[in-house]
Amino acid sequence: INDGIINAEGGAVILHTAAAKEIVDNLILNNGIIAANSFGRDQEGRIVLYAQGVNGSYKQGSSATINDGYITTTGQNEGEQGGSIEMLADHVMLAGGSLIDSSGDAGGGDIKVGGDYLGTGDTPTALTSYVDQDALILNDAITNGDGGRTIIWSDDTTRYHGSIYARGGALGGNGGFTETSGKINMLADGYVD
Repeated sequence: INDGIINAEGGAVILHTAAAKEIVDNLILNNGIIAANSFGRDQEGRIVLYAQGVNGSYKQGSSATINDGYITTTGQNEGEQGGSIEMLADHVMLAGGSLIDSSGDAGGGDIKVGGDYLGTGDTPTALTSYVDQDALILNDAITNGDGGRTIIWSDDTTRYHGSIYARGGALGGNGGFTETSGKINMLADGYVD
């Protein structure tokens, strides 16, 4: 549980918990601030919040990662890009107090909530993903560049009610890529720009 401030400028923050066989539930909860903002053009920040399931696997229905605070890997200085953010568990939630920001001067970053594109690749996938209506995800290019890549995924049910911004830069660039998908069930009445 993080209720304070974790700051690793240009570095990485990894919060990981793994359930032992005799433990039914495990949880990562962020109510505070986690920042790993870019430091220069070649040092993009990385944040991983991963509540792993029983016996080292996932998709056991036993783990949860919940954010109700600020998570940032921004690149605000000239030429910097946003970093990467991963929120992974059996059940992933962005509660109403969530602000996820991977915007960068020269391009947005890479945000994964519950898995990667269409649930593919090596990124562990969630059973359920939930994004509250007051949750905000920013993945913009600020000055000149393309918006970033944002994925909200689950193998079962995704409920997306929040807001995602992945816009091109003010002086040029294209919008980014956003996916909100549930392999079996999908409820999406949120906003994407």
